Amino acid sequence: MSMRFKLLGFLCTCHVLAVDNTMESYVGYKVYRFTPSTEDHIKLLRELQDAGIDFWTGPSPPGRTSDAMFSPEQQVDLLNKALSSGMKNEVYISDVQDLLDVEKVRTVQAPGEIDWYYYYKLDDLYAHVERLAVENPYVEVIKYGQSYESRDLKVVKISKFCETGETKPIIFIEGSTHAREWISSAVATYIINELLCGTLQERMDQFDFYIVPVGNPDGYVYSHTRSRMWRKTRSINKGSRCVGTDPNRNWNYQWMTGGSSDDPCTDIYAGPEAFSEVEIRSLAEFYQTIGNNVSFVLTLHIYGQKIVFPLGYTRDHIPDYDRYVRLA
Repeated sequence: MSMRFKLLGFLCTCHVLAVDNTMESYVGYKVYRFTPSTEDHIKLLRELQDAGIDFWTGPSPPGRTSDAMFSPEQQVDLLNKALSSGMKNEVYISDVQDLLDVEKVRTVQAPGEIDWYYYYKLDDLYAHVERLAVENPYVEVIKYGQSYESRDLKVVKISKFCETGETKPIIFIEGSTHAREWISSAVATYIINELLCGTLQERMDQFDFYIVPVGNPDGYVYSHTRSRMWRKTRSINKGSRCVGTDPNRNWNYQWMTGGSSDDPCTDIYAGPEAFSEVEIRSLAEFYQTIGNNVSFVLTLHIYGQKIVFPLGYTRDHIPDYDRYVRLA
C-alpha cells in the first residue's frame, strides 16, 4: 500500500476557555523563518518565545533556522522588534489559514475502515484499532486509563506467538502526544497496518509492539472541533484562565528544564508539577509494567523533519551518542 501524506505542522497561541462551538480562525497569521547569527539574536528569539510567540522550530543556535508564527496583533509590535534586529528573515507562510483550508478530514465510510490519504477523528481511529483486535489474533487493545475529560487511553499490543516461549523485546511507539500533530497518529496507524499486512510483518518475529495511536485524546478532539492548532492537554489550571499543559514536558525526569515554561498561557507549560497530567501519569504507570523488556521507544512528532534523541535538557552527549547518530 502506498502512503501519501500532506505534512502540516503548526503551533498555537495562548488559548482560553472557548465560548462557542466555532472553529478558531487563523486568517492573517504568518510564519517567519529567522536565521540568528549572534547571541543577541538568540536572546531576542527567546524573549519572543517568553512573550507568547509560538515557535515551530527553535529558538535555534547561530546558523540554524527558527520558524515562528505571529498573529495579526503580534505583527504590530513583536514582529517589528524581530525585523529591526538585523537578523536574517523571510516570510515562510503568508497565511496559516490557507494551509488549514486544504487539509482533508474524512468521516469513515464503514465502521473501523480508514486509509492514509485523509485524517480521521478520534472515534474513527479507536474504532479502527478495535476492529483490528477482533479480526487479528495478534492484536490486543489495552485501556491503560482515562483522560482528564474521561476519554479512554488506549495502546495497541501486537504480539506474535514465539515458538521457543522466549520473551521478545518490545518496541514502544506513541502518536499525538501533542494534539495538533495529526500526522503522528496517521504514522502510528500506518505502522500497525504494515506490521499486520505490509512490509514490516517479519519484524513481529523479532519484537512485540505497543503502539499508542493518540496519547492526548482530549487535545486531539479539541483540535478537530475548536482550534486546529491546539497543542496541550485540556486540564484546568488553577488560578489561570489558560487551559492545558504540554504533555511532552510533564514527565518527571528533569521536569521544568530544557525549554519548559511555568506560564500556563504558553504552549510549553510543563504543568504545576511533574505528572500533574493524568494522560502522562497513566502512560508512565503502564510503561512500568513492560519497561524491563522495552528495547526502543519512539515518540512521533511534527514539525521539523528531525530525529531527536537524548538528552534534551543539556548539550552533554549520552554514552551511546555515536550509535544514535548512526541510527538517525
